[in-house]
Formats: sequence, C-alpha cells, structure tokens
Amino acid sequence: MTIPSPASLTGFWAAAAMIAAIVLCSTTGEVLTAAAMKSVGDLDAIRAHSGLKGAIRAVLTCPLFFAGVGFLALAFFSLLFALNHLNLSLVAPASASLTLVTNAIAGKFFLKENVDRRRWTAAVLVCVGVYLLAHLCAASWLLAFSSQLSVCCASYVDRIPYIVIAPSESSFAPSGTLPRQNALRCSSFPRSISK
Repeated sequence: MTIPSPASLTGFWAAAAMIAAIVLCSTTGEVLTAAAMKSVGDLDAIRAHSGLKGAIRAVLTCPLFFAGVGFLALAFFSLLFALNHLNLSLVAPASASLTLVTNAIAGKFFLKENVDRRRWTAAVLVCVGVYLLAHLCAASWLLAFSSQLSVCCASYVDRIPYIVIAPSESSFAPSGTLPRQNALRCSSFPRSISK
C-alpha cells in the first residue's frame, strides 16, 4: 500500500489559495511593519535622546507595528497549513518568490518607494519561474535556475559594491562603508582588477 503524496490530495485552486494566503499575509505584515518603523522615526535618535527604553517604547506604542506582526504571524501559520497539504518544493519557492513581487508592488504604491527597472525585471523573472513551477514539472532545473537568478538579482540590487581606486592600489569594499565621492558604482558582480 502506498501513501499518496500531499500534492495529489489537493487541486490546483486549493494550492493557489494556500500560497496566495501566505503571500498576501506576508506582504501585508511587511508593509505594515515598514510603515510603522517609518512613522516611529530614527531609532538611533530616539535612543540617544530617551535611551534604549525610549526606543523600545516608541516601537511598542505604534499600533501599525502590532498589526504588521499579527499579519506576519498569520503568514507563518498559513505556511504551516500549506506545508501540511502541499510539497515543500512547491510552497517554499512559490511563496518566497511571489512575496518578492508583491513587496515591490506594495512598496511602490503604499509606501511610495522608488522601485527601479532592475527590481521590476527581477519581479517578471520571478513570475516566469513560478509559472514554470506550477505548469512544467519537467523543467524543474530551469525553474531552479530562473528563481535563484531572479531572487539573487533582486536581493543584489541594494548591495552592489563600490570600486575604490586609491592612488597606491585597487580594492573592493561593501556598499555604504565608503563615502560616495570616493567611490564608483559598479553594475556587475565583484571581480578582481588588474593593476
């Protein structure tokens, strides 16, 4: 006697609904938490003025923060429910990838963030990867490559290193550690520079 796999017990629409619940709850929680932290202000300034207790009080007295945490908890329990009924190889990449897309959309429209062309391109690649995951089981290697590439591109957008050219030598340093006037923006992965 064989035990049926969890994926065979649910249909396409049930799987889509479970993944959508994870994505929507997660995105809502992250947007509310980000809005809360923006409304609180600079925690370093609050801590310098009121101490650590003042900074903690500023966060804990913000209702948006608790709403965000509540939605993130709901997303976690939605993930547990989905994992109970679906395969991990479907739930994890689909929910993580689609959350990246919905966060870009929500950041643009609700938080008024500047979402550049590279993030939109990464979002499109994520959608292609999720489509392949849902419809083409034989192309799993292509999905793995496209999903990882798109997530890597999206997470790499804010971490592009600066190339510093000093009079005596060339070196790399991570973003944000050097003054902008002394650094050049590099649009590719770090590579060695010949002297």
